[in-house]
Amino acid sequence: IHSVQGSESEFIKLDLNTAITLANRWNTDLKRADIDLQSDAISVDSAQQAYYPNLSLSGSGSSRWSDSGAGSADMGINDDDFTESMSMKLSSSYTLFDGFARQSELASSEASLIATEFSGKQTLNSVVWQVANVFLRATAAQAQIQVQEENLLAQQKLLDQITAFYDAGKRPVADLYQQQAEMASAEYSLITTRHNYELLIISLLEAIGLPPDTVVDLDGSSPDDQVRGLHGAIPDESTAVSQALENRSDYQATRQNIVAARENLRISQSGNWPTVSLSADAGSSWNSSSTDSFGDQFGSNNPYASVGISISLPVFNRHATRNSTLSSELQIRRLELQLQD
Repeated sequence: IHSVQGSESEFIKLDLNTAITLANRWNTDLKRADIDLQSDAISVDSAQQAYYPNLSLSGSGSSRWSDSGAGSADMGINDDDFTESMSMKLSSSYTLFDGFARQSELASSEASLIATEFSGKQTLNSVVWQVANVFLRATAAQAQIQVQEENLLAQQKLLDQITAFYDAGKRPVADLYQQQAEMASAEYSLITTRHNYELLIISLLEAIGLPPDTVVDLDGSSPDDQVRGLHGAIPDESTAVSQALENRSDYQATRQNIVAARENLRISQSGNWPTVSLSADAGSSWNSSSTDSFGDQFGSNNPYASVGISISLPVFNRHATRNSTLSSELQIRRLELQLQD
């Protein structure tokens, strides 16, 4: 890419392979596909982290004053009316059973990640097809401009000849008018072809991801030479269908989305199961009202630890589980229809 002298625009010489390479780098659809892939990878990591227990450290401190009715003359407060306290606690919890929600969440996020990878490939295929399609149409329009320019030049020469014959009285005025009409038609065809070419260049820049003020010089080689080798032999019908089912990224992505949707259904159904959690706490405290020292209270007298198991059984959640399950089933049906299409 080169800057045009005296202009902020960019100049770029393009052949088909260069156009596709630049699209891989700058096309915004491909950038969004990469962001989606990173986002799904984070979701997989979050689902994996759900299998680990959490751990938190908390502490608190307070000062309390109470009016006992007896105090010094100047302040009306006695030092014995102040009480200070401090406590610290380390706590942890771990979900032992949640109706298989964690397993399904991990499986769903992994399937979604695979589906996003296939969707990214499909986006890449679409971008390559779009760039190649517009590029070849633009090169064809470029060639048509040359043809129209040569045709206009020929019509101009013919008009000059007919005009000379008319001035000499050897051709009727109808021939002159007819050639003038042909000349105007050739000019219009050239203008139309140039306009179509400019529109195709704008579409090509948009597909690649370049700014619209980029100055483009297309490779003038034959389109057949540029696309040669981009595709192999065309298979027969049965082979083509089997290859499509195996290789088409949109088909594979939809299959993985169905897997993720079925796991999401299991997540919804997990609301019918009880939740079993294990929790553990350990801590200590200190209070100034005690005659024992800080070290004795915090280190010997007040430390505590507890371990417990809690079970939560759903009884009624305003049909949240039922509605979530129905929504998941509808999503599966929607994706199955998409796969069929």
